[in-house]
Amino acid sequence: MVLTLLRYLCFWAFFGVSLAQEWPPFSNEMINALRSQRDLMTNVSIDQIPFPGISIKPALSQSNTLNQTAYLETISELLNHGIQTFQIDLEFDTSSQDWFLEDTGTRFVDVLSTINEYLGVSNTDLNANLISILIRFNNDTLKKSNLFKNSNFTSVLEEGMSVGYIYSKNDLANDRALNQTWDINGYSKDGWVSLNRFLYVVKRRVVFGFLNGDDMFQQDDNPLVFPSETFHYVTEEGTLQCPLKTMDDIGEMSKKQWRFLEGNFTYRNFLQYIECGYSLILTNPVQRSNLSQENEFQRRLTSLLLWSWNATTPDDILDADEDDANSNSQYVAYRCGVFTYTEHEYLAPFKIGNCYRSMPYLCRYSDRAYVWNISEEQGTYFDSEKDHVCPGDHQFGIPRNPLQQRSIRIYLEEEGFDEKDFWIDINSISVKNCWISGGTYASCPYQRYGSTSNYLAMIIPSALIAFFLLLVMFYFNWAHIPIQDNRNNWKRIITAYSKEEVEGVPS
Repeated sequence: MVLTLLRYLCFWAFFGVSLAQEWPPFSNEMINALRSQRDLMTNVSIDQIPFPGISIKPALSQSNTLNQTAYLETISELLNHGIQTFQIDLEFDTSSQDWFLEDTGTRFVDVLSTINEYLGVSNTDLNANLISILIRFNNDTLKKSNLFKNSNFTSVLEEGMSVGYIYSKNDLANDRALNQTWDINGYSKDGWVSLNRFLYVVKRRVVFGFLNGDDMFQQDDNPLVFPSETFHYVTEEGTLQCPLKTMDDIGEMSKKQWRFLEGNFTYRNFLQYIECGYSLILTNPVQRSNLSQENEFQRRLTSLLLWSWNATTPDDILDADEDDANSNSQYVAYRCGVFTYTEHEYLAPFKIGNCYRSMPYLCRYSDRAYVWNISEEQGTYFDSEKDHVCPGDHQFGIPRNPLQQRSIRIYLEEEGFDEKDFWIDINSISVKNCWISGGTYASCPYQRYGSTSNYLAMIIPSALIAFFLLLVMFYFNWAHIPIQDNRNNWKRIITAYSKEEVEGVPS
């Protein structure tokens, strides 16, 4: 037991040093932006959320320096830097009766074990995320499926990964029976759970899916893997209409579940595809020897992860000179979120604004996901709590996934805006750098409870009382009590008094 623990600690110590040498960590600003973006999506069903990914075969096989150890370490590095989807091509080796990643000597079980280690380390409210693993079989494997027709693919998954992390078909059936699945119109028996329920209620982390070859296995033997018809997986971006042009386009796209787009992209066109509602699966090569340098791939990666905040400068502040001209207050507090729209620029729109600046508000119609309005009234961020800032049946809002963000752009285009800045429902008023929605009084779920002053206020009286009792104990232990020092004298007095007493009853 102790030896196993030491090995585990040594592995992660070595891994941490290796990772630090190979790939610089994200800045605190990037980490805060990613966490706030995840939290925005907690009430969105998981099939409508982008999960940036890598197609492992084209992305890693083009490097001539990857042995099996480096292969697995690179997957760990990708996980630690925000990749949430792995498209894996598998082949079956008849001699070993085992599954391998295509054209490599890497066992599928070893890849699962690597992912499982990451899940264990990141399984906290602060860092948890959803990982999707999409499995595709090569043609040779499909042709010789009779060789493993009766094999139990579930046992392979169970060998490499803790089953408690996996969201199964039975889990989905149970959630649908409990009316806990949703689509854009509300509860749906054909929908999926929200990210909040997935991560924090049923406490799952992984969704497995087949992209082909479902019929190679008995369905009853694969309760952990969702069938290929679950996913809308596209490999030819040339056939797509992006960006989406109308609200009808938005509505049609939202009807498709689990949308993925595989291809070799440049970071300059990431956002328009993400706002089409797709999770991008990169086939761009990962050169592990160059990861410690600022290169094209790293810039691609950060742009892939963020659709809300600016990937280059997540803490981008709205023009301070404009703040001076538009603020009626002497106070300054850069703690509030602003949506910045420019017609001819396709950039991530979230910026940080001075909460005391006067601007209009983004308003969403009731519970409709894609119906928006920009308020006529302007005010500070704190004025958003007033009832009349948004028109009737609207409430102060924010886009919670890329499709909603695209629908705002379409609304602004239709209204004829060339550029526009307006408040959105996100702020870090309660705790610096903890960006949350829910209005000005929302509290940060990650803050430490209590404070240093409260802690001292509780501990000082107790410490003083304990110190006083300790002094009393020492005093009684060392001081002499007078009645004990004069015991013999007291005996003489009592004896003399007793002799003078009359025996019997007085007459």
